Amino acid sequence: MKIYMRILVTAALLLQALMPGVKASTVGWGSFNSVGLADLSSTPATVGSLVRLGFFRDPISLLTLSSGQIAILAAASTVSNKTAINAAFQEFSSTTIGTGAGSQAGLWSQSTGNTGTQFASQPIYYWTYNRSTLSAATQWGIFTAPGNPNWTFPADTTVTGGPVNSDLDNVPVNTTGIVVGQPTLGTATINGSAGTPVYRMAAIAAVPEPSTLAFGALAALAAAGARRRHRK
Repeated sequence: MKIYMRILVTAALLLQALMPGVKASTVGWGSFNSVGLADLSSTPATVGSLVRLGFFRDPISLLTLSSGQIAILAAASTVSNKTAINAAFQEFSSTTIGTGAGSQAGLWSQSTGNTGTQFASQPIYYWTYNRSTLSAATQWGIFTAPGNPNWTFPADTTVTGGPVNSDLDNVPVNTTGIVVGQPTLGTATINGSAGTPVYRMAAIAAVPEPSTLAFGALAALAAAGARRRHRK
């Protein structure tokens, strides 16, 4: 069934690319190939849980953040305060677990047309949650695949620049790919297949990690200084 869904997504992307007057710059994304998404206990992500596609940048300098910087922002976040990391996220698209995957837990499949030039050539990140909204989430995962051309946003043009077709199974099982999440894969029964490898999310802290408190203070001072310089 997963192969069938992948064929459908690929066919849809090719059809859109060939249609005159329609932008060929599209991104196919999801977990619909050979792996799934799960919570930290390896339970498949619940149908309806939010999944977002985009990249991260500093909201003041507009410089793209590295995976290491994103991990620091995540560690500085808490269940009740996710403001800073959310402000840095530039959303390209969002969907929910089960969409395009026959309402199966742990899977999704989506195709989205490029709508903003700020995304061209930026690295693709999946930001996943264990709930239907960011505010309700108690676990999350951030995944990418550096060096993989299908994990870079294409140019927003009518002829060139797409499509790209990313999948969660492209993500390296190390800190370069699993920016936030469990460092090893689990297994679960997904779409009736026992032993399916799953990428697992991580718990969001109740309080910030001590090592991030100083970073947060310095970031606040830097932001305040930037605002003062701007007013002058």
